[in-house]
Amino acid sequence: MPDNKSFEQNFNDLKELAIEEAKKYAHSEIDTDHLLLALTSSDQTPAYQLLGDTVNVEKFRSVLEEITSRTSGEIQLLPTKLSKYAENAYRFAGYRYVNDKTPRLDISIHLLLGIAEVEMGIAANILRCHEITYSKLLERAEKYRLEKI
Repeated sequence: MPDNKSFEQNFNDLKELAIEEAKKYAHSEIDTDHLLLALTSSDQTPAYQLLGDTVNVEKFRSVLEEITSRTSGEIQLLPTKLSKYAENAYRFAGYRYVNDKTPRLDISIHLLLGIAEVEMGIAANILRCHEITYSKLLERAEKYRLEKI
């Protein structure tokens, strides 16, 4: 359900959640796995609901947390910079959002699609391992759009 916030405002809200996820693992930058953890942090987000049509999101998130924890680091600074993969996912999401049809899909769905479309990074690998592809997500997103009309 779209709100009156801009793409950038909504992304910044998600980025704050991703920063919290990165801090848990003492990571110095925000990667796609942190973005995906942020997208699955609440069952109220459209991205969570969309994924829920394909996988058990709680189990999926548990696997994602376990894999992310394997790369724990020693945080020196607050993680605010996006990794190159996360930056690419953000750009894809922004482009898709700006060119989206009416009714526009939620930013969380566009970011999930961006992560899948980039096909690089931890999050993309985990999506692939669960047989969640960009085309499957896009198909489900279009069904989601029709359900919301």
